[in-house]
Amino acid sequence: MNNKLPVIFPDSPERWCRKRTQEQRAISGIDNTTEQYYVAGINGEVVGCGGYYLHQDTYTAGMTWGLVHRDFQGRGIGKQLLLYRISMIRKISPHCTIKLDTSQHSAPFFGKRGFAVTHITPDFYGPGLDRYDMALKA
Repeated sequence: MNNKLPVIFPDSPERWCRKRTQEQRAISGIDNTTEQYYVAGINGEVVGCGGYYLHQDTYTAGMTWGLVHRDFQGRGIGKQLLLYRISMIRKISPHCTIKLDTSQHSAPFFGKRGFAVTHITPDFYGPGLDRYDMALKA
């Protein structure tokens, strides 16, 4: 594994690598001053990452790029990263709704932490890879 963590791990599908341009960020109302990103490491190696942003109105937040390298999955790293990000959001905006989108493969992970499915878009990320929009209310 490489310590120079790209935006996405090498074993993840390329179709997930969609970068937001500054224009897209402005249209979606993302406030850059409330965006945070974290990495998780073991013995000096980056093994996971995840971030969040708060919308300018602070009534909604979004999770961004929560990933754990395949070799380190199942050890609670993703859960710790998720719970930490939720706690940080709640410190800033205790009553906001936290939203995310993921695939049908990761939706159960978030469901165990209280996120509810709000919409499903079949084949959004590619054939057989559906988008699950999910939300965690305060």
